[in-house]
Amino acid sequence: MKSSSFFAGALALCSVVLALPTREAHADMLTPSGNSSGAITGIGKGVKELGIETNFGVAYDKIGDSSALRVGGIVGPTFRYFLVDNLSLGVNASFLYRRAQSTGVDGTLGGLGTIGVDYHASLGGGMFFYPGLSVGGFYGKREIRPDAKDLTKFTKSSTYGGAARIGMGLAFYPSRSFSLFARPEALVLIGKNGGVEVSTTGSSVPGKDGFYASVDASFAVGMSYVF
Repeated sequence: MKSSSFFAGALALCSVVLALPTREAHADMLTPSGNSSGAITGIGKGVKELGIETNFGVAYDKIGDSSALRVGGIVGPTFRYFLVDNLSLGVNASFLYRRAQSTGVDGTLGGLGTIGVDYHASLGGGMFFYPGLSVGGFYGKREIRPDAKDLTKFTKSSTYGGAARIGMGLAFYPSRSFSLFARPEALVLIGKNGGVEVSTTGSSVPGKDGFYASVDASFAVGMSYVF
């Protein structure tokens, strides 16, 4: 009797121990209705993220026959939806900024919109290898004034065209409701510089339109609410 009770108790204990890894592994997969117990090792289909990200770096701009190095960046909100486990589709709308280092004014202000995919490969402990690629378009207003105080001499134009972003870095999920990421990125803009106006006396005249290209070497960071 005692022997059968012992074996029954041992069998029950083994069943509990064998069931624990299954429960823990399930808790590690972040789902829209999941809990936050355990380190997150996967992002399930249907999970959504709403966050903000920024990207700053050095840009090489070429407009027509002239080129220059500029500092620049983007900042704006992003929405992501996980189409399948660990693969998300994201939409970003950002403010675009460019400025050359000069004694006068040489800057571009505008906007950038992209749609793309990001993959999350678990490294353990809530950390993920985080590559991504997105494409879209941009528009900006550019103004050049050799002397910032002289408003009669300027060149104004509009830049617009296609955009692509590619990056590889790390994402971290400290809880089921919050995430962070950081990664180096390349931002490529290719299009046209049009609507050129040139003034040397205060009265502008049409200038020559031309090809526009820009390549950024930058670093991006962001944070998101996960739901």
